[in-house]
Amino acid sequence: MTDKGLVCGLDLNEKVTFPECETCVEATMTNGPMKSRTLVTSVSGTLIYTDVAEIYVMSLGSAKYFVVLIDEASLHVCAAQLKSEGDTAANFEKYVKWMERQTGSRVQRIGLAGERSI
Repeated sequence: MTDKGLVCGLDLNEKVTFPECETCVEATMTNGPMKSRTLVTSVSGTLIYTDVAEIYVMSLGSAKYFVVLIDEASLHVCAAQLKSEGDTAANFEKYVKWMERQTGSRVQRIGLAGERSI
């Protein structure tokens, strides 16, 4: 843009060099390619990962917890707010029924979300 005269008042000297500092070099390094993730199952709905966590600021609906449910094969994620940890089982059962209706497959295994990096 400066070559075409579209920017006024900006004097750029492209021949200026800056010293390289170690932090700058490390910050611009690229990471290697991510390792491919191998699926434990390729059939949606057969393996569900779940995790429950506390919400530190009460939500408008008075929820103090939330549950996350992740399908291994499709990576479908469902998150729901809970008023108590005791609501987890009912919420999980509702999700399992919904997933079985959607996929036609029965849930065979349940895993904790911390067990696997998804």
